Amino acid sequence: MEKLLTIVVPAYNVEKYIKNCLDSFIDLSVLRSLEILIVDDGSTDSTASLAHTYEQKYPYSFKVLSKENGGHGSTINYAIPRATGKYFKVVDGDDWLDKSLLPQFVQLLKHTHSDVISNDFNLVDDRTKKVTKRRKQNGNKCSKMIKFFRMSRTKGLTSL
Repeated sequence: MEKLLTIVVPAYNVEKYIKNCLDSFIDLSVLRSLEILIVDDGSTDSTASLAHTYEQKYPYSFKVLSKENGGHGSTINYAIPRATGKYFKVVDGDDWLDKSLLPQFVQLLKHTHSDVISNDFNLVDDRTKKVTKRRKQNGNKCSKMIKFFRMSRTKGLTSL
């Protein structure tokens, strides 16, 4: 079954953060629309073990992929040919989504035919857990700064 959104989680030694990251995807009203690929990049801590608990509890959405350490970009490249979602998003293992907005975001994806969707994000102080900056995405700036991709069933991930 094709998923609506594939979320790739590059994970290297993020045992301190991975639970918060993965918990942010668990909203049972939309979870079956999501494919979460956790790519363990040769972690030497309990990152993979923690990720496997999500795979066991939610096998229809979570999948752990393990590979030798190759760096952040290599985890994303490793996930691309394995992704089945119409849309593709990267959420690093030490980041998380605002869970309260996830159903709204999934509804947007269901009813759009856009090739690119960008979203706002916040920078959070690791020690205090307080938002230090709110970043708004500007479509014009993003299109100049980032090469966007679209998932196609027949061709895989293709550059726009």
